[in-house]
Amino acid sequence: MDKTIDVQELQKDMDRVVEEVALAHTPYILTRAGQPLVVMIAYEDYVKLLPQDEIWARFKETWAAIGERNAQYSEEEVEADIEEAIRESRAQRKLKQLSS
Repeated sequence: MDKTIDVQELQKDMDRVVEEVALAHTPYILTRAGQPLVVMIAYEDYVKLLPQDEIWARFKETWAAIGERNAQYSEEEVEADIEEAIRESRAQRKLKQLSS
């Protein structure tokens, strides 16, 4: 759960807050005059956020490519293909469960 602390209060209790952020992965929202200014998060959590931009960019590219490839098909044809794929996947899952 996020915690909120004023910048002046942070200056008084910096060691404790930094330790809580770094070790307990507790995000802090730093405020000034009651207004949010900055979010303080553990470095590990920050690093986890970085690749998301790349993942989203690849997703958007893939989505666009799929759209281009499927432009010739109607929504009904695509929906029918999806429903068939779901049926096949469920049938395979059921077979796996029965054989286990």
